Amino acid sequence: MSAKAFKAPFSGPIIGTLVKNLRLQHDFLNRKTAKRYFNGERIKDDSKFEVIEAIGQALVKQGIIPQSPFITRMAIPLERVISLGIACYAEQWDQLVGYMQSTSAPVDRPDLAAISYLRLAVIDLALRVSAVLWLAEASTPNEETPLWAEEKGGSALLQKLLAKCGEFCPTRDELADRLDVSENTIDSWLDSNSRPSLSNTDSIAKELACHIAGLGVETLKGQLQRHYALCAICDLLTEHLGRDAVKDLATALARFSSRNLAGLRQFSKLDPDEAASRQFFILLLGTQFVSSKYLLKALWRQERDRVWQADLIAASKPWHLRLTHVAQHLRGLDEAIERIHEEYGIPRETTQEQLDEILRNVQADLTRPGLTDPTELENMTVVRVKGDAKFSARNRMTQFAQARSKGDLETAILHVRRAVELQPENAEYHFHLGANLGMVGKVEEGIQECWLAAQLAPTWELPRVEVGIILLNAGRSQEACEYLESIALSQDSLSAHLAFNLGVARLRSGDPDGALVVLEKAIEIEPDHALALEQAAYCAFLIGDQAKGRKLAKLADQFGQSETYREWKDGKYRTTKRQTT
Repeated sequence: MSAKAFKAPFSGPIIGTLVKNLRLQHDFLNRKTAKRYFNGERIKDDSKFEVIEAIGQALVKQGIIPQSPFITRMAIPLERVISLGIACYAEQWDQLVGYMQSTSAPVDRPDLAAISYLRLAVIDLALRVSAVLWLAEASTPNEETPLWAEEKGGSALLQKLLAKCGEFCPTRDELADRLDVSENTIDSWLDSNSRPSLSNTDSIAKELACHIAGLGVETLKGQLQRHYALCAICDLLTEHLGRDAVKDLATALARFSSRNLAGLRQFSKLDPDEAASRQFFILLLGTQFVSSKYLLKALWRQERDRVWQADLIAASKPWHLRLTHVAQHLRGLDEAIERIHEEYGIPRETTQEQLDEILRNVQADLTRPGLTDPTELENMTVVRVKGDAKFSARNRMTQFAQARSKGDLETAILHVRRAVELQPENAEYHFHLGANLGMVGKVEEGIQECWLAAQLAPTWELPRVEVGIILLNAGRSQEACEYLESIALSQDSLSAHLAFNLGVARLRSGDPDGALVVLEKAIEIEPDHALALEQAAYCAFLIGDQAKGRKLAKLADQFGQSETYREWKDGKYRTTKRQTT
């Protein structure tokens, strides 16, 4: 049986993990409101920003975020800038996660799926880190794997700091006496990678900073807090992803931060204030700031890892495009392994051992137009291996997924149509062809392909429901509603997918009461179905149920769908007891 499908966490639990591991000190972060947010529960927007403001204040006060001369000249508190940046990032992330949970194909390989999110996050963080360093006029970091990503990275840093003390380096016994701790405690810090308490971290900084040239006590305090926190986070990720994957992510973060900062300092033709202004907005908006795409393109030119190249190109575009593309590949891995075993007798374990290389090949094709600089292919021989019809069809589906992820539906349809010609008995290919034909307005042909898929796989619900979706998108709401009602009557129970689309059809056909009934069934099956929550909230407001509308709208906002919630906040649904569609 496959593992539970991967669902990325929302911003609250992620921020809570960072607060815990950074050991941020602020009274507000200990209150029930903050703890509810960190547990993934719904809190008011004003309360959420209070939590984030407290985080910004703690990050600056504890020296984890360095001061910036430029921001000081702007007379804007650094704490406020950091808080706004975190708030923007949290909202962007929640919208992405809500969208992906509601619409993307499920992936039952959590380790692989999580890396897809983390790679994009690393690229975004690299731009923000280089912006912080630029604004703080800090030195350019090196590109090596950070010490905090290594196993026992905490112990390694302390040993390194002691070595820098030179002739003033205390023995273990002397250090224990000066810090007023036991010798066993010193041994555990240096040998077992245990983490000093916050007060002991401060004591270590006071003891060692005076013996290390150019390093002040407050600077070392911030450095130690950052380092130990990142060590803890890497250890946590290692439990799920493995140390090699974590080191690759950390090394990429260092590499991109260093190269971006070095490039800005070497090649930027902007005057210092204009350059600093742009870095200010990158700190706030990351890869979503318009100028970021030029920075990402420069990083892409220097990058030699094919998959990171693809992610660098994708990072300045809506992230769900890249994540959906990768999810489509990941979802097909187990199927591909099973087919190889059945058709060629190759043991599943043997194919599984080649998984990393398979992933790299399907996620980053060097011959893909627009992805690679043509000069990269000079003096290279590109060989395309041809196989039987099944092999060729799978190649076409890979190209279909790539075109689809870029929004090029016409090219995607050409590839999936060829896959159907090569494998006319494959229900999945007919389904994808039908769904995409529907998206470009070829309604009747799209419906026909979905019906073929349904006939080839009678127990598969998706192609049958897709017929209703195509009708809805074509504006034939009443027809779609009647069709989906017939599908629902033929089922012993409703899936969340069918219930949601039937709810949309009922709403568009002028029946918000009936729509709310089935939308609530979808929510009962999938409580975090953001789109169902949003539509259900809208229906509740339409029929005059203010209490239910508020509750559902707040939940939808928590899971990244905020339109109805913001309309309610603006007073749109407060004056009329019952509205009509």
